[in-house]
Formats: sequence, structure tokens, C-alpha cells
Amino acid sequence: MENSGYSLLRNPHTNKDTPFTLEERKQSNIEGLLPEKIETIETQVLRIHGQLNQLELPIHKYSYLTNLLDVNETLFF
Repeated sequence: MENSGYSLLRNPHTNKDTPFTLEERKQSNIEGLLPEKIETIETQVLRIHGQLNQLELPIHKYSYLTNLLDVNETLFF
């Protein structure tokens, strides 16, 4: 599978979402496919924890984390 553009973002092994740098975005042809703001992985983790803590039922937390694993393994692990 090609590691540029949509294929990069659709592959949970390579997608890291907003931490892609400007240079990585340009090289991989993903400019405009992500929010403009570049975040660190640490910022993403804090956001994920906040969202996870708002969920009360364990099944909802499980579903949230399963979805995260499906789209962004880097952030999940």
C-alpha cells in the first residue's frame, strides 16, 4: 500500500493524525486532509483521556477505544 495521501490516513498503522508535521504533510500529500493545527502526541493523549473520562459505561469506553485502535494505532498504544 502506498504511504501517501488518503492511504496513509486510512491505515491505522501509519496514521498519527494531527501530530504530522508540516513537512510530513507536504511530503505525503496530506495537506488539507487534517485539521490545520499540529498537536503533539502528548496533547492528543490528554484530549483522549478527557473524552474517555466523560464516558460512564464500560461498554462505551470499550467502543471508544476500539474505534481509536481501528483508526490510529500510534495513539491507542
